[in-house]
Order: sequence, then structure tokens, then C-alpha cells
Amino acid sequence: MPASAEIIFKILFQIASFETIPTEAVFEGMLAKLEDVTPSDPQIEKYERLGFGSVWLLPNLGSLLLFVSLYPIMLVVLFIQNLLTECFSSGMHRRDQFRDIVFWNWPINLLRESWIVIALCCLINIRYASWSVQEATLNSTISYAILALICLYPALTQFCLHKWRDHLR
Repeated sequence: MPASAEIIFKILFQIASFETIPTEAVFEGMLAKLEDVTPSDPQIEKYERLGFGSVWLLPNLGSLLLFVSLYPIMLVVLFIQNLLTECFSSGMHRRDQFRDIVFWNWPINLLRESWIVIALCCLINIRYASWSVQEATLNSTISYAILALICLYPALTQFCLHKWRDHLR
């Protein structure tokens, strides 16, 4: 790949994978344990040039993993907001706006915009799946689960849009 195309692809992958927060320090311990089972394949250099620093899923997701992990926190906030709205009638409009963000806007936009990056991370990890170390087993299991969900995502989106088509604006 020419150097200019490599630079452009690297920048595009950083943008597409929401690589805004440096997360290398978070995964240092995991990567140290995974180095023993990391395969020595010349194909791995191609992944590194595209911005994937490893063949393992969790370190490759980087900041995207942080954004996805915020979703359960947002669900807890919505639950608390529902309880408070039942006690106090004010704030229903704000709760409805937040519910729309939590259930429609945020997850659909995040998956739509980063679908290919997540799928690539899973496929790279599955290509080099290992079950010998606990961290590698965790990475491989999560890769298979996320890839199954990614494959179901278009059908699930179509089902939800069809079911609630009368309520959409």
C-alpha cells in the first residue's frame, strides 16, 4: 500500500473507531499476558498498518469499548429517572428525551457508524483465536458473541423499525 494511502486509512480508522481517548494503558496487563500466545504471522503487519495494534479484540476496540460500556450506566440512569418521575410529575419531558436517546438514537448511531470496525476486530481475533490463556479465552468468547450480535443487528433493526413504525416521527 502506498504511504499516502496508508496515512489516510490510518486516520479514517481512528475516526471510525472513536479512538479519541488513549486506552493503551488500560490493556497493558492483558497484552503482556497475551504476548505468549500471539501468533507470529506476517499478515499481522498489515493489521498494524491499518491501526489495529494487536490481533486481540478488546485492545483493538480501544475507546469504542469505553463508549459501549457506558450503555449499562445510561440504563441505570434511565431507571432512576423513571423512579423520580413517578414521585415527581415534573421532568417527564426530559425523561422521554433521554429514553429516546438511550433506546434509539445512541445505540443505533453507534452501531451504524462503527459496525465495520467492530466486525473487523472480531474477525481478526477469530482468525487467531486461542483458548490457552484466560485472557485469550475471554477475548475469543467475546469476539464470537459480538460477531453473532453484529450479524443479527440488521435483522433486529428492521424488526424494531417495522414493529414501531406507527410511533416513529
